[in-house]
Amino acid sequence: MSSVRTFGALALAFALWPLACSSSDGDGSGGSGGGSGNRVPLGKADNTGQCVAQGKSLCGQKSSGTCWCDSECATFGDCCSDYAASCTAECTATFHWLQKDAYKDTAGRTSDIWPPHTTTTLEITCDGSVVRSAFRENHGTKPGAKDQNGEVILVDVAQKSVKGPRSELDALADAFESCECGNQFLSLNGLDDPKVQQMLQKLQEYITQNLTCTGATDTAGLVALLSKGDVAGALAVLPNCTWASGEDFTTGFDTALEDLLALSNQELSAFHVCNNDAKLQADLFASYGATKTVKTCDGSSSLCAGPSWFYVPKP
Repeated sequence: MSSVRTFGALALAFALWPLACSSSDGDGSGGSGGGSGNRVPLGKADNTGQCVAQGKSLCGQKSSGTCWCDSECATFGDCCSDYAASCTAECTATFHWLQKDAYKDTAGRTSDIWPPHTTTTLEITCDGSVVRSAFRENHGTKPGAKDQNGEVILVDVAQKSVKGPRSELDALADAFESCECGNQFLSLNGLDDPKVQQMLQKLQEYITQNLTCTGATDTAGLVALLSKGDVAGALAVLPNCTWASGEDFTTGFDTALEDLLALSNQELSAFHVCNNDAKLQADLFASYGATKTVKTCDGSSSLCAGPSWFYVPKP
């Protein structure tokens, strides 16, 4: 990220960078389940097709041939030859949280004190081989992206695994691939300059009033470091700073943004940032782990109501 010359510019990146926090299906020929009125047992000569072909899973539905890959195929006697191995064998799904510092384009995660951007991935492994992988960049950085020094920007900060049959884990991956908050993504492009400047002024006032720094650099010195774009210097000072009771950066961001949105009669709950999306996706995965049932991703979840500036994954 280019050098920040004013506190406003850094605070904006600091608060709103998460803002730039920068599907597999069947052929549709047979639908899912055994609801077809003319479905009859097949003879061996008619049993054609596969449940997994060219890397695409058809578990839970009809194959591209005449055989089936759903839970009723044993009853009808029309299971594909690879049904047991492809759809009922126990596999492992692993959910990864990948993060970077939201205010810069260089690799790594510096501190929980600073807001992150969070990308998520889901990987399914069967018999030691990865059979499917998916990711959600959440309006930001894709897995494997590198900075100008050739280093991978996102770091794997946490992961969690769950076991289940291939058919269920494929359904989980399908839900994951379309899982995101349904309210408005908070983007800098949606804010005009006067409103942005007002928000930044509120943030500066909030830090000055609610943060006390001791030692060689006081609160005014910290603000000066931020104004010069000296992020490393600010990080070094922050451990010696203490927030007033009940106050923190998240509260400051929300307070400033609420004042900003009030000008256009909008509410904080109408917006989300990248970390809200990541929380929603993690909740989808956790729900399957707890119930062994794939639920529908709910974009209207309370997890999406209001920007989640900070996020420390807890698998």
